[in-house]
Amino acid sequence: MIFRPLLEEERVGAFGASHVAIITHEDLTETTADTDQVINIYTVADDISASITHAKVVDTFADLSDDDLNDTQMSAGDDDDADGFITAFQVNANGTAALVASRDGAYTDFMVDYAAANHLEVLVESMAGKSLSNIDAGEIHFFIRFLDNR
Repeated sequence: MIFRPLLEEERVGAFGASHVAIITHEDLTETTADTDQVINIYTVADDISASITHAKVVDTFADLSDDDLNDTQMSAGDDDDADGFITAFQVNANGTAALVASRDGAYTDFMVDYAAANHLEVLVESMAGKSLSNIDAGEIHFFIRFLDNR
């Protein structure tokens, strides 16, 4: 997983986001079938407001040798609410993949004020009888916005 500031030219059309977390198939390491994986993308300090504004699928996720692995969903939230920013959406090429996702389908100015440290995280849901570690293609970008309230 890569977490980095957006370049100036990337900020155009990023709905106020200042950073991006890039998750690829290589980050999916859960080997137990039907077991979800949480990927911590950033630790937010206290007195910071944050939002995962939206997600963009760059390359749909798939197990290139198994078309039956057809359900991989992702959501974005924090320690307190796993899908507080973006509810579960399909990212698997063999399912009906969404190419973009945001909070309730809208690019809103929703921010969470953190009084104590918290983790921004992505939940990757597995399907019955399949392991996330078998996925060998896919890349998604989650866009994050911060406000310093100190």
